[in-house]
Amino acid sequence: MSSSSRPPDRRPQPHRQRLGLRALTRRRAPGWAPALALVVLILAVELGVRSVEDWLPVSQAGDAAEVELKWDQIHSLEEAGERTDVVFFGNSAMDAAIDPAVWAEASISYPLAYNASLLGQPFDSMRRWAQDYVLPHCDAATVVIGVTPFDVPQIDILNTNRALVERLFDDAMNRLEDKPLARADRRLRDRSAIVRNRASFRSPVRLYRAVKARVADDPRSKQDSLQAVVLADGRTVLRTPEVWEDDLLQARGGVANYWGVPESMPLGFTFESAVQRQVFRSSRTTPTQLDALRASAEDTGADVIFVIPPSRPDAYIGFTGSQAATEAAEANVRRIGEDMGVPVLDFSGVGYPADHFADPVHLNRRGSERFSRALARAIDEL
Repeated sequence: MSSSSRPPDRRPQPHRQRLGLRALTRRRAPGWAPALALVVLILAVELGVRSVEDWLPVSQAGDAAEVELKWDQIHSLEEAGERTDVVFFGNSAMDAAIDPAVWAEASISYPLAYNASLLGQPFDSMRRWAQDYVLPHCDAATVVIGVTPFDVPQIDILNTNRALVERLFDDAMNRLEDKPLARADRRLRDRSAIVRNRASFRSPVRLYRAVKARVADDPRSKQDSLQAVVLADGRTVLRTPEVWEDDLLQARGGVANYWGVPESMPLGFTFESAVQRQVFRSSRTTPTQLDALRASAEDTGADVIFVIPPSRPDAYIGFTGSQAATEAAEANVRRIGEDMGVPVLDFSGVGYPADHFADPVHLNRRGSERFSRALARAIDEL
């Protein structure tokens, strides 16, 4: 058979196959492919977060409603030309403890007060709140900083809880700024579940529990994670933004968060093990952070005073481990104040009765009125 009449050779050609594969591998993905993949990923995460949003908890630390409402009050006072003689900073133990209206009746030297304390606020966030937002708009002569015995421990090694809470407060304060990024953030919160719930991304456990509850069709909603508060008139309501605005926040920063409880009830949380207690103690404020807050206040020309608010005799045993450790923590606060050259007014051993407390560490309406008057007189005498 002649070569011209042979059938064509249809066997695979290895070298040609290799060339074809090489050519395919040399082809580049279109330039828009990574951007498209990113958009698809974001959309998938957005849909996923929306599907579990009703099961994600509302964070009680760094309540944006309180931060935003107090910021509006401070601006309104400044625009109206009303002066502020003394500003209070602290966490929940000071937030409901000072009623500026009662203070105005009792104080001779500094009658016009503003309570800038925030629920759950650690001292590092407090320094930013004081330095960047409150003091530049108040021009106060005196700054009073509430310090509880577990706020300044002897050691500080983990910082995990505090770091998470500080980021929550940073998120809340970032939204106050009238800058393009802050305005964009406010708009995105209205439209994006990812932005609204970004704090949950810092806690994989929260996301896992939300997904688990969603799959199990758990009827509990995110509203169940809101703290129930007893208002001054005795009503029990959830701490929503609307309740903050209509019922909790008083003039010049007073907060009625614990005012309606007739007498001391147990704390809303407990520590089940020594490890949990140690983690809590080791994640609180260091003296360095407290000193930074003091320096920020003094830089504005204000005098600084530390105060240890009243508490039940056994209030801090769950945090410190024993009554002796509690007394050592109180002595530690006084020593730190002395080292910084700051007066410390210690009300921890005053002995208020049970009907002055909402729980072992928070004063109710009766306790707030008594403490506001007593502290006003003590500062007048300094």
